[in-house]
Amino acid sequence: MAAQRAANGHLEHLLDLSTIVFEPERAFAERLAAALELESQHLDLPYGFLSYIDREAGRQEIVLTTGMETVVEEGETIPLSETYCRKTIATEEGRLAVDAAGEEGWAGDPAYERFGLESYVGSAVEFDGDRRGTVCLAGEEARDEPLGEFEVELVGLLARWASYELAHRTGRTESESDRTQLATFTEPVDATKVDTALDLLADRTRRELLPYLATVDGPISVTEAAAYLANTSGVPGQKPERVEIALVHSHVPKLVSAGVVDYDESDRKLDYRASDGLERLLNRVRTLEG
Repeated sequence: MAAQRAANGHLEHLLDLSTIVFEPERAFAERLAAALELESQHLDLPYGFLSYIDREAGRQEIVLTTGMETVVEEGETIPLSETYCRKTIATEEGRLAVDAAGEEGWAGDPAYERFGLESYVGSAVEFDGDRRGTVCLAGEEARDEPLGEFEVELVGLLARWASYELAHRTGRTESESDRTQLATFTEPVDATKVDTALDLLADRTRRELLPYLATVDGPISVTEAAAYLANTSGVPGQKPERVEIALVHSHVPKLVSAGVVDYDESDRKLDYRASDGLERLLNRVRTLEG
């Protein structure tokens, strides 16, 4: 029961986040700031920011902030060697979570000495196969409870959203700098993408399936997906075999048509399209509305 309550709480939070992320009339910067504020409250981490990182120059620029007026300002440049984010982009998965920096080997670190942040979670913003920035939340107090996988994944989702915006919404040319692109997230969401999302969220099975797929790395078989759904509230009272039939003949074609997943009919496996970060987040989170 406790696990089910936690799962329900996660879904409710994703729904709250989705209403911010996919509000069509707001610019990306406004939506990201609002999303960071929501996550700050959810994680009890008062500082949120988007950064641009120039590794060759050894510096980090703060592009957008929430709750950090007394710490850093938007547009401020910091030596990369004095940032927590340098370790984030150096990890294999491009993510870093710190629950109590002073007890986790950060004493004497230039970042800890400068900012004194005890808690931090960050995820890399990627573009052209390189890590060009971060989305992060942080606080000056050590955490009583460690950050869980779900909380870290949420920050990862926001970073992938920013990665998608950088690659697909800024009209980057070879002569334009990445820093300029990170600083010019001003266009509203394409209404056709919102329409597609609303179409997908009409069905309860897809509302349960998509957040599940969000937690899976790599392809997953339709049989595995059906087994999961048969044990959740998504398709109450149905056997996995019947759920699988519905997936193959109804839901999977819709998801493929919307560009959310790739489907290999030979091995009957579903996989997210790696280049569709915004659509993945949209259709995994927004479809939780009912």
